[in-house]
Amino acid sequence: MPAEENNNNAPKVEPVGLPKEPETPDALDALRKDVREIRENLKNEVVEAFRGELKELVKPRENDRPPAERRNERLAATPGIKVTGHGSDPLYRSLTQGEQSWRNRHVDKLAQEWMIAVRQNDFENIRRTYAELNDLARANEVTEGAADSNGGIGSGTGADLIPTPVANVIVENRNRIAKIRSRAQIFTSPNQSLRVPRAAVAQAEMVQEGATASNHAAGLDTVLLTKKKMQSRFEITDEMLQDSAFNVITFFTRRAGAAMGQLEDEEFSRVVGSAASVTQSLEGIGGEVIVAPTTAGRLGYPDVVKLAFSLPEQYTPGASIFSNANGMQLLSNLLDGNGRPLFTPLLGAPSIVGDQVPGNIGTVLGSVPVFQIPLSTSGTSNNKVDIWYGNLGIGFAILDGGGFTVRASEHVGFNTDTVAWKVTQRIDSAVTLPAAFARIMGVSGTTGSFFL
Repeated sequence: MPAEENNNNAPKVEPVGLPKEPETPDALDALRKDVREIRENLKNEVVEAFRGELKELVKPRENDRPPAERRNERLAATPGIKVTGHGSDPLYRSLTQGEQSWRNRHVDKLAQEWMIAVRQNDFENIRRTYAELNDLARANEVTEGAADSNGGIGSGTGADLIPTPVANVIVENRNRIAKIRSRAQIFTSPNQSLRVPRAAVAQAEMVQEGATASNHAAGLDTVLLTKKKMQSRFEITDEMLQDSAFNVITFFTRRAGAAMGQLEDEEFSRVVGSAASVTQSLEGIGGEVIVAPTTAGRLGYPDVVKLAFSLPEQYTPGASIFSNANGMQLLSNLLDGNGRPLFTPLLGAPSIVGDQVPGNIGTVLGSVPVFQIPLSTSGTSNNKVDIWYGNLGIGFAILDGGGFTVRASEHVGFNTDTVAWKVTQRIDSAVTLPAAFARIMGVSGTTGSFFL
């Protein structure tokens, strides 16, 4: 075939170059519109890609997910643990919110098995149930990341440490009764003793340039806290131990927790005088501000006002008024000129002062918290009491042993199949800043009505 024909039959290739310049204004507008659309599409694609990358980078972390969601996933993945909610079970719905966060049928059943194992000295099942309950606690977001005092079976007292879920229910019931613990400084130590700082009032002054301030530094020293043993002792029968897991755990935790909460406040409040008692209670303070009542032995409204202004200003934020039941009665009996209780909400129904019953007046003088603790009386014949005002959060320290231990014995009730249980914790306390407290001493009645 001739070369000319080959060249003629070859496809013609148009040169590639820029588009021709639009020949009319309409064509130019159309081109501009096409360019804008291309740019907008590219912009949207870039933005969507950036959003995808950003979303991946700022994906919610594990700890940002709802606790219940994380807890259920972890429980479901824990061998031997079955997630069981309370559902419509009236037994668990009647518990406090704190107890509901720990207790369900599975936890109660495991706790009952642990108690039976302790009762029978069955160390294999003690270890098994203890491990399962503490695995449950570690999977629960309430305690994840917190120090676990229950590191293993056995302790310094030779008793079995209570599994974390059971201990937490005891703590819930103890704190429901105890008043001082929730307001004081808490120190925890694995050692027998711990020194904590104690100081007097800090002072300041104005000085000229180049001069030196006087030595008004707080008299800082320390107080040695040494753990004292507190026990709650009660008896239950073997038949009850085999009974409903709900009833057994409720009885066990509430008996121990409530008894310890009451005894704690008694130890922290008043001087008991025994070698087994705490290092120092509120009544053994020494160095607090003493406010004399206007009328000896009688409490009046001006006395309560004077008490509220008796502390240095640096200690008043967080301060509260507290006394025993008789002191709450005196505060409740302060009347205005019309015979109405002074500490009553405006136009509200008369109510007693204190925090013992829901609905009671929990503050006086506008916003000062008021609560009842088991302080002693100044004399048995005239039933005199003290009214306190102080800041427990900076002036009172508690040393907490960091866990509970339990022992069981059948010897005390062998003939009746009764088992004695002892739940033990170790604590101590002392006043660390006497200047943060004031009190009116030795009042036994009120001075009458006041016109306001």
